Amino acid sequence: MNSYEKAVLSAIAKGPDFVGWYKIEQRLSVVDLDHRDSLPDTLKKLLEAGFIEEPSDDPGTYRITDLGRKELVNRE
Repeated sequence: MNSYEKAVLSAIAKGPDFVGWYKIEQRLSVVDLDHRDSLPDTLKKLLEAGFIEEPSDDPGTYRITDLGRKELVNRE
């Protein structure tokens, strides 16, 4: 996991609710990052890894999973 992916995962983890791309970008705006990847591509990668989930009744919103929380702890 690169630093941008970790930052996105951390941004999603800041709250218990599902968040959309706009809220994620707001949370990332205060993070000092040397490199920013494509947010949609990063979200897809985190979804495929099982680190975040997207509800079928509200696509485009995301919440961290238990696996994602474990990954953040392992990366600190």
